[in-house]
Formats: sequence, C-alpha cells, structure tokens
Amino acid sequence: MAKQRNIQSIHNKGAFFADAVAIIHSPIKFILDFKQASPRIDQVGNDTQETIIIDHEVITLDPKTVKVFSNLLTENIKNYEKQFGEIKLPKKKKQEATKKKDNSYNYIG
Repeated sequence: MAKQRNIQSIHNKGAFFADAVAIIHSPIKFILDFKQASPRIDQVGNDTQETIIIDHEVITLDPKTVKVFSNLLTENIKNYEKQFGEIKLPKKKKQEATKKKDNSYNYIG
C-alpha cells in the first residue's frame, strides 16, 4: 500500500520584474540571469547622488527543461498576441545582442 504524500509550496518572495535577461549555456545547463535596474536618488548634504541598483534572479535549467520552457513561452506569446495584439519590439539600440565565442548570447536591454 502506497503512503499518502502531502505537498506544500510556500512562496515567501514577491514577484520579480525583469528589465533585461542574459542567457548563457554550457553542454549541461542553461543559466537565465534576469536583471532589474532601478535608480536611487540620495541627498548628501547639498549634493544629489544618483545610484543605479541592479538586482538579479538567476535560474539554472537543464537543456530538456529549457526546450519545454521555450515551447510553452512560444505558445503563450501566440495566445497573448491573439488576445491583445502584436508585441512590438523597439528598434535595435547601440548596445545590442552580441555573439560570444562560446555561441552564447548576452543581451543588454
């Protein structure tokens, strides 16, 4: 007779909004580095100091899971555009995707 299992999922963190993502891969894994940049303005005496805070959420996946994720994402984008219209991408910026020697891509958004 099989034991009954109870599974609980606890989510303590809030949602993470990403401004940009970098994807790096090796033969055994993909690393998705989601980045969020937010400005901070501090008053130091009579001077104003601006600081850019960059936060990261990194996810590491095996190649099969990345393929499933890619298919799910593609299908969801099609459904989104069917419901809300085409997602228009901005024209290429001066800093655009660059191909590295190891065939991975680094996007600075």
